[in-house]
Amino acid sequence: MYAINLCYKVPNEKADEIAAVIDEHAAFMQKVYVDGDDAVAPTTTFFAKAAEVTDPLDPDAEETGFTIFTINEIWASPDDVISHIHRVMDAPHAERFFNAFEYCTAAPMGTITFQI
Repeated sequence: MYAINLCYKVPNEKADEIAAVIDEHAAFMQKVYVDGDDAVAPTTTFFAKAAEVTDPLDPDAEETGFTIFTINEIWASPDDVISHIHRVMDAPHAERFFNAFEYCTAAPMGTITFQI
């Protein structure tokens, strides 16, 4: 299994803008990866959002002023990952999505090292 892992650390004042782009990506995936379509869907996909805090072990810790977004997509093969990236490059939201990489650390061809 192969993974696309994207982690965004976004100043709170930009969080709504980046959240909108991520929502566009989710809508794109829902439209493209439907039963009966030729596109091979990811085996698992999840997007997450959380306030960054000064101490992740303290539930009462102060927020840092940043929002963390993650996109995690699990794919069966490297070819599926590459096909997905090409689809995204041609998607209506592509420019906004890739511009958001200003805040992103990307690992587009990770391998699964643990799964339950």
